[in-house]
Amino acid sequence: MKRTIVGLSVSGIAFIALAAAGHAQMQKRGYGGMAGQGMGMMQGSNSATMARRRAVRRGDIPQAYRTARNPLDGSQKVMALGKTVYDENCVACHGAQGRGDGEAGRDLDPKPADLTRMRYWRFDSDQLIFYAVSEGGARFGSDMPGFKDSLSDKERWAVVRYVQRGLGR
Repeated sequence: MKRTIVGLSVSGIAFIALAAAGHAQMQKRGYGGMAGQGMGMMQGSNSATMARRRAVRRGDIPQAYRTARNPLDGSQKVMALGKTVYDENCVACHGAQGRGDGEAGRDLDPKPADLTRMRYWRFDSDQLIFYAVSEGGARFGSDMPGFKDSLSDKERWAVVRYVQRGLGR
């Protein structure tokens, strides 16, 4: 005989319990579940990061960013330039390892994003990172400055590649 609790069968409740346990394990390991999919927020993310990701996913950003693709490869030369740009412009808030723990970012609200978590994000595209680096976070309630007027396209693309492939490794 099947028992029901508030309209759910015992097997349904067991499924929910297993799903919750799996979600908790993913968060404990730093994967954060299904962020951006209506199932909760990732560790290391903040409301500004999530809002930016939603805008990119919806195509609610300028056309130039929607179709952007990084023209730079992951060569040592590109990675070295990306690291230099990161060290000079990003480390103060995002920290040396990109964990959002830089000295200048400690009192910010929202906190700087933990960029090392990007490898777990579903929408860690070139467009998202290039848009964030170029335009900053004012639109999303973040203090992150935009760098489109102070860094060349090449420098911004190099830091995108560095954040994607070199940061925190």
